[in-house]
Amino acid sequence: MAIWHTLQLVGKAMRSLRTLLVYLLTLIVVAALAFGVVMILAGPHAGLLPARGEVVVLALGWLSVVVVPILAARRAWRRG
Repeated sequence: MAIWHTLQLVGKAMRSLRTLLVYLLTLIVVAALAFGVVMILAGPHAGLLPARGEVVVLALGWLSVVVVPILAARRAWRRG
């Protein structure tokens, strides 16, 4: 019985580790892509968006950096 309990704990630890790795890798990729898009919009295309559009793009950018890694980690957790 103790071996089964130990195996369950190891399984949960591996599942948690895998979920954390998916979250961190997704966060790095999404943040890098968002940074690239911001640099393009802030560089030669700085006046491309109207003032209201800049606020919307900023909100959507931050939302994607926060939400997308959480959704990927949630999916990894459910697959585990």
